[in-house]
Amino acid sequence: MMIKKIWFLLVMVLFLGCEDSSVKNDHTPPVFVMPTTVNVNENESFVMKLKAADASNVRYYIVGGDMEYFDIDSKSGVVTFKELPDFEKRREYHFVVLAEDEAGNQTSTSITVYIRNLNDEPLTFTSGNDFSIMEKTNEVIDINATDRDYYDVKYSLSGSDATFLDINTTTGVVHFKSVPDCRIKNLYNFTVSASDGFDTIDQNITVHILDKNEYPPVILNQDTNFFENSLDGIYIDVNDSDCDSHFSYSLLGTSQEYFVIDQNGTLHFKTPPNYEQKKQYEVDVDVSDGVFDTNKTFTINILNQNDAPQFTKDILEVNENSTEPFSLGVVDEDNDTLSYNIFGIDAESFELDNATGEIAFLTAPDYEQKSSYDINVSVSDGNVSVEKELTIKIKDLVSPIIYDGHYPFVPDSQTNWFVDSSNSYEDGESWASDTIGDSNLTCIFDSVSLEENTTLSFMWKVSSESGCDFLHFYIDGEEKDSISGVLDWSKKEYNISSGEHELKWCYTKDGSVSSGDDRGWIDEVNIGTNQLDFSVDENSPLGTVVGKINIANSNDAAKVSAFTLYGDGSDKFDVENNGSIVLIGRVDYETNNLYTLLLDASSLEGNSNRVTIVIHIKDVYEKPLYIVSSVYDDNQTDIVEDDIVYNYFSTAIDEKTLDGDVADFYDVENGGSIGSSSQNEYNATLFYEHKIMLNDTSYPFIPYTTTISLTQGYILGANGEVPLENNVTVVEAYKRIVKTDNLLCYSDENASEIVECNASNALHSDGYYQYGNRGYIDNGDGTILDTVTGLIWQQEDDNTTKTFDDATTYCNDLELGDANDWRLPTRDELVTLIDFNQTAPAINPLFVDTNASLYWSGDSFENSEVIKWLVGFENGSSYASEDDSSEEHFVRCVRYVGNQPQ
Repeated sequence: MMIKKIWFLLVMVLFLGCEDSSVKNDHTPPVFVMPTTVNVNENESFVMKLKAADASNVRYYIVGGDMEYFDIDSKSGVVTFKELPDFEKRREYHFVVLAEDEAGNQTSTSITVYIRNLNDEPLTFTSGNDFSIMEKTNEVIDINATDRDYYDVKYSLSGSDATFLDINTTTGVVHFKSVPDCRIKNLYNFTVSASDGFDTIDQNITVHILDKNEYPPVILNQDTNFFENSLDGIYIDVNDSDCDSHFSYSLLGTSQEYFVIDQNGTLHFKTPPNYEQKKQYEVDVDVSDGVFDTNKTFTINILNQNDAPQFTKDILEVNENSTEPFSLGVVDEDNDTLSYNIFGIDAESFELDNATGEIAFLTAPDYEQKSSYDINVSVSDGNVSVEKELTIKIKDLVSPIIYDGHYPFVPDSQTNWFVDSSNSYEDGESWASDTIGDSNLTCIFDSVSLEENTTLSFMWKVSSESGCDFLHFYIDGEEKDSISGVLDWSKKEYNISSGEHELKWCYTKDGSVSSGDDRGWIDEVNIGTNQLDFSVDENSPLGTVVGKINIANSNDAAKVSAFTLYGDGSDKFDVENNGSIVLIGRVDYETNNLYTLLLDASSLEGNSNRVTIVIHIKDVYEKPLYIVSSVYDDNQTDIVEDDIVYNYFSTAIDEKTLDGDVADFYDVENGGSIGSSSQNEYNATLFYEHKIMLNDTSYPFIPYTTTISLTQGYILGANGEVPLENNVTVVEAYKRIVKTDNLLCYSDENASEIVECNASNALHSDGYYQYGNRGYIDNGDGTILDTVTGLIWQQEDDNTTKTFDDATTYCNDLELGDANDWRLPTRDELVTLIDFNQTAPAINPLFVDTNASLYWSGDSFENSEVIKWLVGFENGSSYASEDDSSEEHFVRCVRYVGNQPQ
């Protein structure tokens, strides 16, 4: 490191020791000896070479002005442009140069550089080559060419139409020698030449002469003829004195309903005209040239042509099972007489009526046997003959399927089951599973709606690989049983509850091995009993539902829209749309106890199915119509106008028979009368009470002497019952005596022999013998005998309230008066104990410790399972009421001595 430093110092000493003494003593600056103004051609980089006189070497520098555009070699003094100069961009540059000698003496000067222009830019047209000017004007056309070298441009014309024009050679403005007119000439073509003294260029020019649109268009069309059935166009012929008109077309008024017009002016019918429908059309057309509008109306007369017969359809559809004639669907606009001929593959299946053009099947078609037929039809109108191939499709009629106990399953198209007519439990058909692949299954199913619990049964068999391929049965998705192997028909039976259920049978296959027929069968699917056999009680109220017709709901097309009944007695029944059979007329067992009727069920498509239904009329014990009790209330006054007679009937009354004069309804004997037009009211809910308000033409009744009975031919029961022949009842005072269902009947006037009331030798009921006040006998054993009704009553109840079930058990278990056949009384039996002369309780004092409250009867309210009738004994205003059987009330038991009629 020390050696290097010593060497450097030595070199420096040596160098300094070599300095030129003449340079050191030079104080004269360099002197520029070249021109300070130069001319440089554009597109050349060399500018100049600087030169300065001096005793020593000189270096050159650019130190000011436009120095950024130049480069300089400091030793040689050569100056160049950094980028080639362009006269068209800049024509002059200025910069300052500096010369410095070795002694450091300096001098400077300004340099001016002028760029010389060269003809290096092409001559070009800057104006367009296509012009439009308005006719009959002095408009000019300005043609421009540009020379970027700034030479003067001169213009000239040539070409076919140059003779019509002049051009300013300096400005390039072209003008017509005469004012142009488009009707004379509307297009000019010529050439303009431009020259800068060095080069010449040409441009072809086109000038369009524009129309001033001075004239409206004129529509030349007149009335014309046009053949029917054509869609040819009708050209709207327009003339316009203007030289270059463009038209737009439109239709006016009702013309738009029948025609369309395009922008070429061609008129078309929307649909081919038909001479037979319309023979003449008015066309109102409007034409516009953009300034003027013209419209014109002309007439198109339709010319008649012979219209060929036409087929309206390619495919005809007819119902199966019908040989009714149907039309071939041919029309002729001219209403010519047509002749027909049929031939082809299936022509022999039809009979042709050449006069009507209708054909009919010789044998009724069956969709299941053949679903379509193909025939060829030719038809002629005497001038033209046409031929067509028609397909006749057979419509599969799906009739309502009436459920009669054998359920008619109808699988959809995906189930792969079929009707097997060669293999059934008995003569007929069964459902059989179709062929399926390995590890697959096929099912048949349907839904059933049951109104009550019933029994399901069916027959089934299988022919399969034992232990591998099975026939299964499911109810609501739960498997009930399955069979496998080769098994003959066997019966299965299940209890099935009311409601909606899905029944399903599935045949399953596990692998490729097959045995037997490899399928399963089902047959004789029965749900409950025959559903077409019904019964109803005689004298049932109108509106009673006898039963219900069930329809298989597997196919929407088979849904029932209406039911119709036929046969003797069909006027007594109606079948509603839901299948309910309703009683609309009175039925009587003794008159007719069996109705056999035909029932048609019609679908929405008009198809129907007919079955026979049987309705049995059941014989029921008919309560005879008579006056149970008659009570006279004189209101304790001396006048008769405020007196009231209460009659209580044994059964409901047909209220329509109460219209008329109440005096005619009754026979009154032994004192008193009902005046004509006395007022009356009927209360069906209170023991069939008929209330008669006597008027001033009446005579007062004598209780226990006056008798009253129903006059034959007036009042009838609700079910048409006529009054008993002997229905005389003694009129009582203040209290009512209501007879019961436990009637006594007698065979002689002395009431010596008791017989059943429906016996042939029955003469009078116990009502006939109700004379005088009711009698009660105290048996001395805790019981009371009613001498009128024959009922034996519990004398004293146990004074505790009970539910209905407990009250029933209490009476059934009661042992009293050496008897154990006690029971709850009926409502009417309990009412017979009421005594209007007593209050709180309203009962004979022999019945000790009776509560002035409600007592249970054994009767249900309107057939309810839980609501029961009650009878009250409060304050002489007794009444019947109803209550839930779970509530608690008092109880008095009863039994009957003697034979009860059935």
